[in-house]
Amino acid sequence: MSAEAVYLHPDDYPWANVILSVVASGGSGLRREVPGYTPEPEGGASVDWDRMLGSWLSSTEKAAVHVARGLAIAERAGGFPPSIGSVVLAAVQSTVVGDADIEAVLP
Repeated sequence: MSAEAVYLHPDDYPWANVILSVVASGGSGLRREVPGYTPEPEGGASVDWDRMLGSWLSSTEKAAVHVARGLAIAERAGGFPPSIGSVVLAAVQSTVVGDADIEAVLP
């Protein structure tokens, strides 16, 4: 059973919103209709994590949704402590294929 959608305010969840926005665009910058993801006019998005994860998204897009969900939890708690954050950063960075331009995606 799917949980109710939660609103991710852009000031409180900047990175989770960036990741979900890229997933919803398929990386193309063009918006696709993704079940469980609704961008809000005032910014941020309403997200039903279970619907997104049960949708037709690719396995790597679903992995990014899991990362966004984890980041949303950390953002809500004030961020990762350095000992955990450095490991999370290294793990995610190790899975990036090709050249990543971090400056291009900063919120």
